[in-house]
Amino acid sequence: MSPGSADSPVPSALLLRRTELLTQLLTTLASQRTLGDITGSVKRAVREGAAADGVAFVLRDGDECFYLDEDAMAPLWKGQRFPMATCVSGWAMTHRTPVVIPDVFADDRVPQAAYRATFVKSMVMVPIRGLRSTGAIGAYWGRNHTADAPTVSWLQTVADAVSPALDLSLAKEDYQPDPVPAPDQPAPLVRVCAWTRRVELDGVWMPFETYLRMRFGLKVTHTISDQAASAMMEQVNQIAEPPKG
Repeated sequence: MSPGSADSPVPSALLLRRTELLTQLLTTLASQRTLGDITGSVKRAVREGAAADGVAFVLRDGDECFYLDEDAMAPLWKGQRFPMATCVSGWAMTHRTPVVIPDVFADDRVPQAAYRATFVKSMVMVPIRGLRSTGAIGAYWGRNHTADAPTVSWLQTVADAVSPALDLSLAKEDYQPDPVPAPDQPAPLVRVCAWTRRVELDGVWMPFETYLRMRFGLKVTHTISDQAASAMMEQVNQIAEPPKG
């Protein structure tokens, strides 16, 4: 089997490094909320983990794909926009599934003119499937190359890990609260899990704090109510009270 074959086993050292990169990325994303911070962390992790010659971070903007950021051995399309219907990233966003293209000049989904001016010969595009955000992450190679299934799966895991941070970042920048229903209109029904107490929003179950942030733009902090404090003190007093008799 050739090194670029889709059937070649992934070296254990690379699998370990990908796990490390993903763990580092999750830790970093927990404290980074600006788009620049997010894209910077993602493109570095993806380029190393996929051994790619280039990485692009794409966001959907209406009917267009906006190439927000990139890290590549030569310029790609940073700052450019392409119609969703004629772009591989648009295809991945619309179908919400990864795209593996071993030869960009042999696939009808690739806008040939946009790729002829670049080094790209093959690629993988994975969708970012967020609540408020829709985007994609592209990994590119300057040779004909078929990405194997573990690589594609890892790239999709990275994209899924990015979604919550990207949602929060975009919510900060362009948040618009849902309109309050008129008095004569029924309020929307909110589904809450009776076991986990998680709340559903657009088909995704999330903690109540996240729901308040995403739906209404409310910031939540945690404290203890008077009732809970009193109950805890009663328990402490019962434990500390010496046994009678």
